[in-house]
Amino acid sequence: MAIASNLFAADDLYTALLKRSDSLAQYLAQSRDRIIGVEFILASGTDEQIFSRFGHSLLRFVDNDADYTNDVVLSFEAKVTDANIDYMEGLSGGYETIARFDTLYNFWIRYVRLEDRPLERYIIPLTPRLRKNLIDKVLAYHSGDEALPNYTFLEQNCARVLSQLFIDAGLSSKDLTLGTRVPQYLNGWLNNSLLTPFKPIISLAPYTVFKKAADITDIALEDFRNYDLWTDKVVQKLREGLEQKELLFLFRELWDLPNDLGLALIKDKTYLHAKDLTHNDVVGMTIVPASMYQICEDYDCARQNILHEQRIWGIESSKVQAKTRIKKFVRNNFYKKRNRTSVVRELKRRKTPLGLTPLNSSLYHYYENLIDIKTDCKTNQSLEDCLN
Repeated sequence: MAIASNLFAADDLYTALLKRSDSLAQYLAQSRDRIIGVEFILASGTDEQIFSRFGHSLLRFVDNDADYTNDVVLSFEAKVTDANIDYMEGLSGGYETIARFDTLYNFWIRYVRLEDRPLERYIIPLTPRLRKNLIDKVLAYHSGDEALPNYTFLEQNCARVLSQLFIDAGLSSKDLTLGTRVPQYLNGWLNNSLLTPFKPIISLAPYTVFKKAADITDIALEDFRNYDLWTDKVVQKLREGLEQKELLFLFRELWDLPNDLGLALIKDKTYLHAKDLTHNDVVGMTIVPASMYQICEDYDCARQNILHEQRIWGIESSKVQAKTRIKKFVRNNFYKKRNRTSVVRELKRRKTPLGLTPLNSSLYHYYENLIDIKTDCKTNQSLEDCLN
């Protein structure tokens, strides 16, 4: 959940914020052919502000230049024209809802660096037609051609409006549940709609890494940036106690770290030497192959995406996610029916799968291709028996 003006109190800054949004909306409309993918992004919750306690939902449009910094991101927010937020207005629907665009880099700076809130990225595979429908709906919301309900913290918030967007664009026909009112639970609804077949890519957050580094070195967190305390032994503890990704993230975020300490910290662990770890990986913006944003039409394409999945998340994690995909597929495609002569229930295929729209039927074929019975289930076991 977000307030459009909570970081921009001055009128001129707020005006600039909305002008940038208009400019990016125009860019999205003109460059839609360059968009290769869509991601749901969750900014984790924070206790700093009441309306941010349950997180905030974002929608990323991935273009084909492999540069995350300039990707367009949509945020449904309450339009508050000053720095003083009226919480009663927020509860009763007194604020207008706006569809605001910004770059992913600016959202990363705001949520990760300034508010210490990790970003969770969920890949949403789509067909070109579904992606076009989604962009058209988003632009209609932004232009005002399609009205948005007034913003309320508990009902018509960022998660609920985004869920309605998915339904209006034909991505899902699932009922709006309680989970669609809470950003932190929205992925459960997306997952049940078979829209997020892969695990999220989660960024690090400064506080978490700094706290771990302080514990490793026995330096109080408030004194951690007092570099006079950084002895050779401290540097060695950090190199041994932090994972490579954490170490490079720490080096990146300690912008005032003296050069000699910085060189000692990442010696032999620089970005150049870490061939399996790029700068994008360090900040949680791992580049995803274009095919993972597509709904594959054939088995070979789907199995290639499994290899990409194993590279990004690891083989063991991929195996666990394979079981999750089977459960979701079976739940949507079958129902349990009790036999007349037994209390045992058997799975029967649904005539109309749950949450399936005519436009979205290719998702089921994609899931069938993602599921490899030979490896994901026991030998000679059918898909129905795999989860029965």
